[in-house]
Amino acid sequence: MNRFKMIFGYVLGFICSCLLTLLAILVVFKINVFNQDYILSALDKNNYYKDVYDESLKDAKNSLLSSGLDESVLEGLYSSADVERDIKNYIASIYSGSKAKIETDTIKNRLNNNIDKYLKDKNLEVTDGKSLDAYIDGILKIYDDSIDFYGYFDDYIISFVGLCKYIDLFIGILAIVVSCLYVVLRYYLHKKYLGVMFLSAGFMLLYLRYFIYSGIDFKNITIISDSFSNVIRDVLADVGSNITIIAILFIIISVLLNIMSSMMKVKRIKR
Repeated sequence: MNRFKMIFGYVLGFICSCLLTLLAILVVFKINVFNQDYILSALDKNNYYKDVYDESLKDAKNSLLSSGLDESVLEGLYSSADVERDIKNYIASIYSGSKAKIETDTIKNRLNNNIDKYLKDKNLEVTDGKSLDAYIDGILKIYDDSIDFYGYFDDYIISFVGLCKYIDLFIGILAIVVSCLYVVLRYYLHKKYLGVMFLSAGFMLLYLRYFIYSGIDFKNITIISDSFSNVIRDVLADVGSNITIIAILFIIISVLLNIMSSMMKVKRIKR
């Protein structure tokens, strides 16, 4: 093999390694972050629905301090099952590319009925209708914000939806390109570059995983709330584990390819 062909092979192998690394990362994100079923299972695993219900109810009770009402007005407004249903609908809308509007009319009607009953039982009259309306709107906003991840990701929803929509296309294109480069390396250059390609991709993934996860304290990361942070930590842990698994798989493939290449070389020598 002449020097030019050897250099070209290593350069092509390096490019293929980078593309293979990128392909592996996209596949991991497809399995985890861009997988609606996985996200829902992560929420369920971390009791997210129940936590959101408890947190929203706690905030609603705290709002009573300035209202002059008691906790009886909050009875039966919504249940943990209602919260779970609305969160699932909200997430489904994100993955489908639409922004869901959280329906709070039922909660508003129940709250109005509870307040009317409370005022009637206490023989009270409303003297400041605007303040009462503001209190009702505040309760509805507490519920809306708890489902809508507190509006934290509103600026990123469009980008996320776009990636969800095209990630399969990106994976397909990368897979085709890597396959074509594989054929070139396998049949037109030298088989040893295949082992180098997988080995380099494996170590790239391991280094990337170490570089990112060693620089950020994921175990203590806090976003929005404790319940939401638990879900984020769980997802990030699975992403890191899957990257490591694929990296090790690439290294094993590299070793097997080198062993097969050596065995074939020995057979040719014997002949």
